[in-house]
Amino acid sequence: MSTKMEKLYYTTEKIDRNHKRYRVCKNKGNDCFKEEFMAKHGSAKFCTEQCNNKFSNQEKKLFNEGNSIPRTSNIDKLRVLMQNKDLVTFTRKEIDDIGIDLSRHDHRYLDDKRRGSFGIWIGNFNITMRENNEIVIRTKIYTSEK
Repeated sequence: MSTKMEKLYYTTEKIDRNHKRYRVCKNKGNDCFKEEFMAKHGSAKFCTEQCNNKFSNQEKKLFNEGNSIPRTSNIDKLRVLMQNKDLVTFTRKEIDDIGIDLSRHDHRYLDDKRRGSFGIWIGNFNITMRENNEIVIRTKIYTSEK
């Protein structure tokens, strides 16, 4: 009897948020199995194939319902802000002054259950809000600055 094995894109290593293979699953907050993980390879964006499929199906559904998001302007502004860095921090006022519309995102997920805070994805950028209106922006392939 053959059972299909789930494709896993993570290792069993202990989570090290400063390691170059540390990831937050792009499907986080949407019935994700392993929201934070140590990737098997550098291009991993999801913890499992199932999370990848769920995320893709959600994007297709939004598109088919006419809810696709014209986000090119936001992405262009984020690229300029990042200046080829993997991680930057701004205040909410700075983001608003630049004209980045955080309501125009590809995916929203529960970032911190305890605080009830959410994170978003805009293109290749993961954006989370921290205390004191601090906004942290990371690229999909986050590497620490060592």
